[in-house]
Amino acid sequence: MTEIPKLITLEMSNVRVPDIEMYDQESRYLLMSDAGGSTLKAAYRNPDIDVRDLGRQLGQWLAMLHHLTKRTNIGEGGNGVGRAMCRWSYSHAAEAAEMYGLDPAICRDVDEKYGGMLQTDDDCVCHGDFWPGNVVMSAKGVLSIVDWEMCRRGNGATDVGQFAAEAYLLDAFCGNRSLRQAFLQGYYSKMLELGLDCAQDRDFVERVVIHTGVHLSYWPTVVRWTDKEQTRTMMEGWHQTMREAASGNPPPLLD
Repeated sequence: MTEIPKLITLEMSNVRVPDIEMYDQESRYLLMSDAGGSTLKAAYRNPDIDVRDLGRQLGQWLAMLHHLTKRTNIGEGGNGVGRAMCRWSYSHAAEAAEMYGLDPAICRDVDEKYGGMLQTDDDCVCHGDFWPGNVVMSAKGVLSIVDWEMCRRGNGATDVGQFAAEAYLLDAFCGNRSLRQAFLQGYYSKMLELGLDCAQDRDFVERVVIHTGVHLSYWPTVVRWTDKEQTRTMMEGWHQTMREAASGNPPPLLD
């Protein structure tokens, strides 16, 4: 975490990682600088906030994180605990499907194939829990990325997929302010500047779609966004999207 500001702060002046004021390794006590009083999730409905612009900035920042940390060492195993925690939704999506009366087969297939990849992915540093609830906003509009305990070596598509999934839920149930589309466009445009056309990279798009689908097939059954019937309908739709992605036909990243 101490390396991230050195890598990205100069590139993205409005998105930052809080400064570490003190860390006691024996007691595992971490004191960071104040980042603000609200998260992006909490502020999503605020009409005075340009949600699309914030989404675009966050997408660009995440692209820089993934691009600049291809060779960054974060310790032996790349944080095995973080890898295991990332697989939680993959391992439990089938159970959620059965609870909602859906065929769990696609969830089991996805866990076997893509969940297994999480243990060996080693492309870059991933935040590991990148979503609007871990973006803290200051009164001046500075965005701070917090909660790095699940940071790991992995595939950047998982960070993109998780934020896209949570942005999908905010857009669907809290005002449709196009956070998901702006975030994906920001990530795509920055990667394109860096010479990587990730929106046309079938493997990358496939992983983003799968991770988004897994997230939306499990977490809305834990954290309630709507009634059970609407949740079931949403899960059913993403199950079909995962089937398409797993068969080599993922929808376009910016669709």
